[in-house]
Formats: sequence, C-alpha cells, structure tokens
Amino acid sequence: MIVFIILAGVIYGLGLTHEFLDGLKSIALIMASVYNMLVLVSLMGYGLSNMPIYLWKREDNKESLYAELEIADQVRQEYRSSMTDFYMIVS
Repeated sequence: MIVFIILAGVIYGLGLTHEFLDGLKSIALIMASVYNMLVLVSLMGYGLSNMPIYLWKREDNKESLYAELEIADQVRQEYRSSMTDFYMIVS
C-alpha cells in the first residue's frame, strides 16, 4: 500500500504522460497476476487450496437439503394450482 502511495505521488509530481500511465497500469496488472499465481501455487503445495472443499464435504448438508425440498414443494404446488386455473379459464 505504501509503495502504491509513493508511486502515485511520483506520477502526480512528475506529470507523466497518458501513454506512460497506461503502460504502468498494464505492468501493475501483470505483476499482480504473477503474484496471485505464486500464492496459489504455494498454497496448493501445502494442500491449503483443498481446505474449503474438505470442509464443505465434511459438513452435514441435510438441513439445507430439506429447506430446498420444502421450497421445491411450494413451487410445485403453486405450479399445479396455476395450471388448474389456466385450464379452467381456457376450457
């Protein structure tokens, strides 16, 4: 963060051109992508990228499944009642 503030001050102080700033932005994006990839590779080496998947599989999902089934049942009942209304109006 401090590097960014210093860099912004230098750019503002020197009055650098638009083309230079575009090149600087692209370099910053490339450096951020490289940094993120290095972090991801290091986490994969320790198995930390699989941690959320492990925790999700370990958790009991019955409650969320039952809640979704209740919602699906309500949707089915609404659908059947709307189809009944439709056939009564059309007939």
